[in-house]
Amino acid sequence: MKVCAFDPAVSHPNYDGPATLADSLEGVLDVADFLSLHVVLNDATTKMINATSLQRLKPGCRIINTSRGAVIDEIALLEALRNGHVGGAGLDVFETEPLTADHPLCKAPNILLTPHIASSTQEALENMGRDVAEGVLDVLNGRRPKYVVNPSVFK
Repeated sequence: MKVCAFDPAVSHPNYDGPATLADSLEGVLDVADFLSLHVVLNDATTKMINATSLQRLKPGCRIINTSRGAVIDEIALLEALRNGHVGGAGLDVFETEPLTADHPLCKAPNILLTPHIASSTQEALENMGRDVAEGVLDVLNGRRPKYVVNPSVFK
């Protein structure tokens, strides 16, 4: 699989990963067969996938969103699914959660809806518990924990 990605926080000269970096989101939209979203929700990402961006996608493109529901304009996605421009969507996050049984997404064609708990396997929960305990012990013993959300506190 050829992977193309865009991240405004990653500079091209410093990147040494397996994906080809695009200069913009539009650069990814123009070539994607599958669009997988992995973004935080903020002013820049709210409804970043909307009617305009959906039209940039190649016909038949599939969309996967496991980040935050509001990064996709659900009404625009419904229309793109109904008219066949988007070939399918897999969502485990929604603008309003929990998704009600009568929500239009529940009747959309070519869609897979799951709760945002896919990582809640017994093994994953045990690993998360161990990682938390190790992080607490690291802090109590004056060490930088392995997983840091706000690294600026260690400067």
